[in-house]
Amino acid sequence: EEEGGTLQVVEFELNQHKPLGCTVEESVAFENVKTKKGSFHHVFVAKVAEGGNAEKAGLQPGDVIVGLSGSFDEITDVIGVGLDRVRLFVSGREEDKALKIRVVRNSNVISTHESMLIDLCTLDGDSQKELKK
Repeated sequence: EEEGGTLQVVEFELNQHKPLGCTVEESVAFENVKTKKGSFHHVFVAKVAEGGNAEKAGLQPGDVIVGLSGSFDEITDVIGVGLDRVRLFVSGREEDKALKIRVVRNSNVISTHESMLIDLCTLDGDSQKELKK
């Protein structure tokens, strides 16, 4: 879903990607959505290091990673595969080969993730009584 404007699919090619220069997180927002491969977990850019390779390429906080360079330089779909799989793609990319990243920009994934975290931390009176027992 859209949040800060029209949804955009943006593709980046990073010739320098080690280190990548960003922090990614796995969203808890859609963990109840099940796929053939298990739970569905978006991975989004949480922070971008100033002056790092990710910033130079144009990645922004909130970008949801939906595709990464595969074995034969094609972009492989990584929608909902989770943080561990995304890390494998990025860390497994040889340093002398460009890393292609496809993202969706202006989605509501990061805000939905943050509101879910707030909901997890906010307990009603009955829940607080249960915790004290």
